[in-house]
Amino acid sequence: MASGKRQRVSRKSTATRTIREHDALVRRMLKSTRRARGLIRHAVPQELLARLDLRRLKWASAAHIGEQFATGYSDLVFETTLDHGRAFIQLIVEHKSGPDRFVPVQLLGYCAARLGELASTHDPLPLVIPILLYHGRKPYNGPLSLREMMRLPAHDSALRYAPRLDILLCDIGVLSDDDILRLKMDTIGHITIWALATARDATRLRASIGKWAPIMERLVTDSRRRKELQPVLNYLVLVTERATLLRLSAAAPQIGQHIMGYAQQAHEEGRQEGRQEGRQEGRQEGQASILRAQLIARFGRLTRNQQHRLEAMDDEAMHAAAVRLIDATSVDDVLG
Repeated sequence: MASGKRQRVSRKSTATRTIREHDALVRRMLKSTRRARGLIRHAVPQELLARLDLRRLKWASAAHIGEQFATGYSDLVFETTLDHGRAFIQLIVEHKSGPDRFVPVQLLGYCAARLGELASTHDPLPLVIPILLYHGRKPYNGPLSLREMMRLPAHDSALRYAPRLDILLCDIGVLSDDDILRLKMDTIGHITIWALATARDATRLRASIGKWAPIMERLVTDSRRRKELQPVLNYLVLVTERATLLRLSAAAPQIGQHIMGYAQQAHEEGRQEGRQEGRQEGRQEGQASILRAQLIARFGRLTRNQQHRLEAMDDEAMHAAAVRLIDATSVDDVLG
């Protein structure tokens, strides 16, 4: 039982760390406007690209978009001019590593929040165009517009009254190594795209090690570039299977030193986080057991729904329930 709990906590800790490193890697890559330009050139149709002035591409402030969206895209909003400065356009970049059929709804929320922020200061409003940066193991097959989710015939006249929200897809998972190297960005950008595209696909990563290992070896000899490369290596350690990491280390010994060093660090930090999360989980389970016993002693057997509500409580909710127990006349009074 204890072993199963430790395994659950360890998996949760690793998943949390992986998501954190993944999001940080994408944001770090796109903080370079040169890299952002390279991806936008790849994603935007030629007829629209010809109207954009990407030389003026810059980060756009998104400080007041609402708490529910803050971590989702506040670092991935860009703006530039359209038609030689006659209009502004903003590009919202969302990234996914797996198919998600709710992407159009999510991006509609992002776009609506962004337009709501801009409405008081921009007249007319700028265009706001969503871009999906996708790097799954298989080509993206989810919906790319709200109307696709509605599943009405394309000729249905009712659709004219529904929001459309077409999403531009940038599927880097389908790019070959040569395609990646042709993107107009620096070498760190190329390696980041390669890592995002291949880290979960051991077969593809192994097949491409021969091309990318020498490139990374050259970077690791430069202290500044080595620092920029480290987040990519950290991501590979967390996502890529060990046998593939060993093969990469053999092909690029200097890279291997950094990979194995971070792997050991991640292992130790993961154990520490696991212990902390395990203690937290154990404390909450102990509090829940005490409160459950008090509820049963006072009101009788709990229903399944009441049991689930109790198990879902965090420390703060548990404390509040214990206070309510003093004057409560039913289990539901206690659980709130």
